[in-house]
Amino acid sequence: SNFIKTILPIDMSENLKHCNILTETEKIHEIIKETFIIANDKLVENQEIDCIFSGTTCVSVIFTPEKLICPNIGDSRAVLARYNKNEKKYIAIDLTRDHKPTELDEKQRIIENDGQIQPFIEDGEFVGPERIWIKEEDIPGLAMTRSFGDRVAATVGVISEPEIKEFYLDENDKFMIIASDGICEFISSQECVDITSSYYEKND
Repeated sequence: SNFIKTILPIDMSENLKHCNILTETEKIHEIIKETFIIANDKLVENQEIDCIFSGTTCVSVIFTPEKLICPNIGDSRAVLARYNKNEKKYIAIDLTRDHKPTELDEKQRIIENDGQIQPFIEDGEFVGPERIWIKEEDIPGLAMTRSFGDRVAATVGVISEPEIKEFYLDENDKFMIIASDGICEFISSQECVDITSSYYEKND
């Protein structure tokens, strides 16, 4: 994750610097996808990092005053807090989608690549979330369908191509939360916003 965190923003900034963020949407999406895939190639080719059974998610937001561009792979999450003046409360808007085996399109890609999806088996019973396996083997047991690295999981359809969403901003959009699944697995997007909004109000 530190390797990706170091190289991806630099490569992305360099590759997008001559683009018009507001008008060249299709071109920008292609550049973002290509930048992610090349970053993954750099990672798996790095002799100092073992990516056979390890990898990283990546949730990112490209910010402009007009809109947000949100490339994401894996089950980390970006959330926008939008203030509803009528209800006088902050509403959570997911800027990304969690890439898990429970998502039908993600599941289909894994199945089509000869992967198997089921929870971990302990003492003959299913335990925990659905995971990705090589058929008739107990590897890799990955709980997401997109990631950087994870070379074994990549053989059964786990990809490093990001899903990209865009959101136009208005005056009611107040703050963002960008978090790993260590938070998102246990706290809903709305609860994250509820907790954070009181500190935002106090400028704390």
